[in-house]
Amino acid sequence: MTAAKLATAISRAILLSGMAAVIFVMADFMRFADSAVVSGPADQAAYSDGIVVFTGRSDTRVRTGVALLEEGRGQRLLISGVNDSVRPSELRKIAGGSLRIWECCIELGRDARDTRGNARELRGWIERYPAESITLVTENFHMERARLEVAALMPDLKVTPWPVAQPPFTSSAWWNNGAAFKALAQEYTALMAARLRLFLRIDLKEGV
Repeated sequence: MTAAKLATAISRAILLSGMAAVIFVMADFMRFADSAVVSGPADQAAYSDGIVVFTGRSDTRVRTGVALLEEGRGQRLLISGVNDSVRPSELRKIAGGSLRIWECCIELGRDARDTRGNARELRGWIERYPAESITLVTENFHMERARLEVAALMPDLKVTPWPVAQPPFTSSAWWNNGAAFKALAQEYTALMAARLRLFLRIDLKEGV
């Protein structure tokens, strides 16, 4: 094979590999987006040793977690990623729940600054309150990355996802909503970055 033919073959292989990578990413994004707009748990009768809320863009996550605890779907509740300025009484006004439940069974985690921090905070909580299973509450579009980070630290922990939905992530026609498409693309980028970081075993500081 001449040098020219070899260069052509290499260029063609690179082009085909690039096209395959683009097709894979597009297909995986479609899969992610379709699953991300799903609301509600797969198992409505789910019970776990503990309930964990990863806080974020809406109060619905916290309200859902407290409601699940009140229904007896877990023994304790961790609300991870609570801002230092938020007092328990203020959070209770938002989330509801009895004073007894808040005093006995709800813990506020204030150290987490991102999803990796949520997972680390959860690990510390489980070290204090041993659990083999949790119900994880976060918004539907965030659930896949949240589960990925939890599994990386606690691969043996049984996680029951309990996704909650807020507009614009409530319609399967997400491609017709500019805000939903943009937010899903941003979250998918964060998911891909988390996959790569875990694959390469890179330990970055929280918030990076």
